[in-house]
Amino acid sequence: MPDELRQLDGLDFIRLRVGMYIGGNDKKALHVMILQLLEAMVVYPAFGQPSKISVILQADGSIAITAANHSIPITDDPQLKISTLEKILSGVYFGRGPNTLRYVVLNALSSEFTAQTSFDGYLWQQDYKQGIPQDAPYQIRPLMPNEESCLTLISRPDAEIFDSIEFEFGPLGARLRELSSLAPNLNTEIRDDRTENHQYAHSYASSLLSLLITPLLMKQANKRVQMLGLLHQPIEGNLTFADDNHIEQRIEIALAYTTQLDFNAPIEKAFCNTILNLDGGTHLSAFRAALTRQINRFCQEKRMPKLYSQRIRKGLIAAVSVYSPYPQYLDASKSKFIRDTLYAPIFRLTTEAIQNYFNADPAALDRVIDWLQS
Repeated sequence: MPDELRQLDGLDFIRLRVGMYIGGNDKKALHVMILQLLEAMVVYPAFGQPSKISVILQADGSIAITAANHSIPITDDPQLKISTLEKILSGVYFGRGPNTLRYVVLNALSSEFTAQTSFDGYLWQQDYKQGIPQDAPYQIRPLMPNEESCLTLISRPDAEIFDSIEFEFGPLGARLRELSSLAPNLNTEIRDDRTENHQYAHSYASSLLSLLITPLLMKQANKRVQMLGLLHQPIEGNLTFADDNHIEQRIEIALAYTTQLDFNAPIEKAFCNTILNLDGGTHLSAFRAALTRQINRFCQEKRMPKLYSQRIRKGLIAAVSVYSPYPQYLDASKSKFIRDTLYAPIFRLTTEAIQNYFNADPAALDRVIDWLQS
């Protein structure tokens, strides 16, 4: 009936339709809310590319996220008569795409929320309850000389929304480690202040392949030399270019071969905008095609039999990562990346990286070919 209808603003809609934004209201959704924000900070840096992201699981159950070199301005909007900070966090303005929406969702689903941001020589703060601002932004203190700009978001999840409001260290720490390998020049850290031992983890900006190697080394202690013994160093390549629409794209590949672990099956992971694509897609297909073609070219030069693609991937550890401002996926799960325009650049980058590596180290090529032919 008309009397029962009412218009919802953005924050009310988010609180009533939580599943549309983070997939539900269980513990998994609680962590999805945080992980989506971390990804937005890194992939869609409308407020500055973070150089470091710190996460603290605080003793009172809240979570504090600080991004260095990342801040939201305080300037007033002449039409709305509110600050840019409030305009972004309260959902008044979604014009910058998915990055701003993640900030709004975190604010809307928090019983208490505090934002601190650097602007015009001062550190500013604004407080919210269930997404509603409690005051205008106010100055906390002047910035110290040479102090880096930063944005800190402190959230206490709303128990009226979530089944559980207790964060887990494991999935947050694992995702931060992934981001430090997938994003350029990003350091990350996480600390748990809820326990006496203050569990802590720090990840320095590292190579793409370390994303796959590190967890393997945790199970196979002191085996890095043996694991990469066929190559001594991993094959790596990266490419940044502008497409036909002058939009910057970034590609990174890394691979190594191992005979020392307890498996010969390949380990291959493909990412788009730091998101793992479980079913691969254009980027993984291009990488595999280039690898197969180049290895078989070397086999032909050595007058050795050609190898099937599956055989060439025996003992392979590889990762492919692409950054695309306008990614395309097969479905909403983002399990498969489909962007045909990136096939050729990925194929070319992989081919050149393999050629350059083995031209400089023919002995490594002999070891790999012998291993694959065995």
